[in-house]
Amino acid sequence: MDRQEKGKELLSFEKQIGRINNYLMPYLGETDIRTLSRADIARAIDKAQDAETAKGISHDTSKRAFRLLRKILDFAVSRGYIEHNPARDIIFADTFKTSKGESFRAITEPHRLGELLRAFDSFRGSNATKQALIFGAHTFLRSANVRRLKWQYVSFDKDLITYPAADMKMRADFAVPMSRQVKELLEARYYTRHGDYVFPSDITSLKPLSENTLNYALKRLGFGDELVFHGLRSTASTLLNENIKAHGLDGEIIELCLDHRERNKIKAIYDRSQRLEERARLMQWWSDYLDEVKGE
Repeated sequence: MDRQEKGKELLSFEKQIGRINNYLMPYLGETDIRTLSRADIARAIDKAQDAETAKGISHDTSKRAFRLLRKILDFAVSRGYIEHNPARDIIFADTFKTSKGESFRAITEPHRLGELLRAFDSFRGSNATKQALIFGAHTFLRSANVRRLKWQYVSFDKDLITYPAADMKMRADFAVPMSRQVKELLEARYYTRHGDYVFPSDITSLKPLSENTLNYALKRLGFGDELVFHGLRSTASTLLNENIKAHGLDGEIIELCLDHRERNKIKAIYDRSQRLEERARLMQWWSDYLDEVKGE
């Protein structure tokens, strides 16, 4: 196993431990595994999802925690510690809230978007968090891709950020053309960089910002009832589609910038075009639009 594979395995292990500590132990820690029931599991996941809702995040992690618990109990059955796995009697989608089809809170009114952007500029928290919020608004990337952006992905010569497939939800390399504003933001951070991450944790530069940092920041700024960080993707999608006549680029370009891959797998195999020049034009138009609604 090479160093990169070991690193991925360690990251996966750390995530699983985090799910156990944050989503299972607080609600199941005192329960004897031999008497654990479907009702116990249902109450635990319900409480975990209440916590997710309060934080303004999706229910993906509670779903992964449930799957992890099911695997743990499968192991307990195979070792003879228990006779039956009660998690096997629960269908997650029929019992709990899911993120499928959920709409994330988003701001789509230009005037209010301008107020949000001005609030980002006046944010009094850590500089990494402030810059991550601004970067996220301009690139409308998923939270994980903003937080885990590494300097090795950034090419100032090519005006391009390239994420490897392992980092992307769609499991394919993804290139993000940098607008002038994004490039200036990253160049400013580059000269004061510490470690591999562009937006490192305040605790240690060896780790990225934590999962909930950006949503907490939105709450501190007074926008928590209107927006979650992931909602910036909906903000961009809505306003870019409403302004097609203004920027002159079609819906396919918008979808490519959002990393929404072609659903027809056969077509996707043969259509390798990333249309980078057009996407670069759209990303620059979007950054200019943000400056306009912010009042610059």
